[in-house]
Amino acid sequence: MNIRRSAALATGAVALAVAALSPAASAEGSRTSSNPEQLLQAALTAARAEPGVHWTVSSRAGGRTLTEQTEAGKSVGEQLITLHEGSSSGRVTIVLVDQIAYLRGNAFALRSYMDFTTAAATQEAGRWLAMRNTVPDYQAVAAGLTVASTVAQLEMTGKLSWGPSRLIGGHRATGIRGSTVPSAIAPAFSQVLYVRATGTPLIVEAVQTYKGQTGDISFGPWIAPPVARAPSGAVPFASSWLQGG
Repeated sequence: MNIRRSAALATGAVALAVAALSPAASAEGSRTSSNPEQLLQAALTAARAEPGVHWTVSSRAGGRTLTEQTEAGKSVGEQLITLHEGSSSGRVTIVLVDQIAYLRGNAFALRSYMDFTTAAATQEAGRWLAMRNTVPDYQAVAAGLTVASTVAQLEMTGKLSWGPSRLIGGHRATGIRGSTVPSAIAPAFSQVLYVRATGTPLIVEAVQTYKGQTGDISFGPWIAPPVARAPSGAVPFASSWLQGG
């Protein structure tokens, strides 16, 4: 059974948020690229060259509110996930160092978000768990915790078109409309990717839609990578802890 099935940017993996698109500043803004394919490739190339990025996504669906805050570097990353559902709340912290994903959460979050069995969630709550890259669920947990894995989930395929131009953080951004590339950990989403219209064409926002739900993921600042350190006393992760494992 795959872990973190509810994430859209698995982000992340990034979860789907039930939120409306922000109003467009104009139908189309000034563009320095001759076509959306050219701008997309320039944006992805610029993003891959950055040492780190902060990205945030919030989602609300079916009475559940989920927030992910991530600091992704070239090879290290840190992520804080908070979950609220009714009177229950949960928290999961993930640290990526040396291709090992360390995770720690309370029982509610491990069960409801990470797909642990009730018994395993209760037993392992509050402990650091070390998931090596040989574990089948590693990719789903580590996705979005590095610059490369974040950018990979924003790539688009097929025919692209211009999206609206918007003001984001006081700066003009140009939209590119298309569909993301499906993977083993995430299906294809309809996506509008917003890229700075002036200066380095860095990605500032992604709006993804899937099965009628729309998620808004903000990016920035593009900064130095986090100083992530491996937690001490972590115990090896066991796939048998997962539902269906």
